[in-house]
Amino acid sequence: MSEQNGFDKDNLVWLLDDEFGPDQINQLREIFRKRGYDLAVSRSDTFKKDYPKYAPHAKGILLQVGFVLCEEDIKGLTSCQIISVTGIGFNDLDLDAAIKYGILATNVPGFCVEEVSDHTMALILALNRRLRECQEMITKGVWRAADIGPMRRLRGQVLGLVGFGRIAREVARKAKCFGLRVKAYDPYLPNSKEEGLAVELVDFDDVITSSDILSLHVPLNEETYHLVDFSVFKTMKETAY
Repeated sequence: MSEQNGFDKDNLVWLLDDEFGPDQINQLREIFRKRGYDLAVSRSDTFKKDYPKYAPHAKGILLQVGFVLCEEDIKGLTSCQIISVTGIGFNDLDLDAAIKYGILATNVPGFCVEEVSDHTMALILALNRRLRECQEMITKGVWRAADIGPMRRLRGQVLGLVGFGRIAREVARKAKCFGLRVKAYDPYLPNSKEEGLAVELVDFDDVITSSDILSLHVPLNEETYHLVDFSVFKTMKETAY
């Protein structure tokens, strides 16, 4: 092995990240050290400066959520064998470029499934129970429940899910506990009832026009870009969220 600028250029993993703190980075560094690799770390504001130093030597890239890697960046990764996205979506990585340069791309399919589905339910409850309006009123030191407006009972309302992957399935499971009727649209699944969840799989127009609450659970790509636009909003219920 040979050393260059304080790292092993023959066994280098490069972390591209703007979120991890020192403790998390040190834990990762120790994990890779035990496997014979050095870990280099770059933030968005240091990436261009670090690029000539690390790009030619990195055997693998850890791409943290929100850190964009385009073809111009990928083509200089001449030693790279794998780019691992530390989340579900590939929208921050130019997949076509990775394929073009023979680099394997991976993700973490189970990343934050519980957390995102919990947050989805939190937003549904906040909208339905008008928590923002309640909070604003309390902040002003007043409480007039009649001014908040009508609140519909959640039970019996239709929750429409666009996309029915891991997160959406968890949302459906949790929503059923609140008595919501759940419909889902996913072009890669047959139109039927989802076994075990009592979810009705319907076409796009149905999920849009019949939903009281619409929740999107699709990756950002050419197929889904502007999937829900003004023309779609016009066909939704006036009372829908």
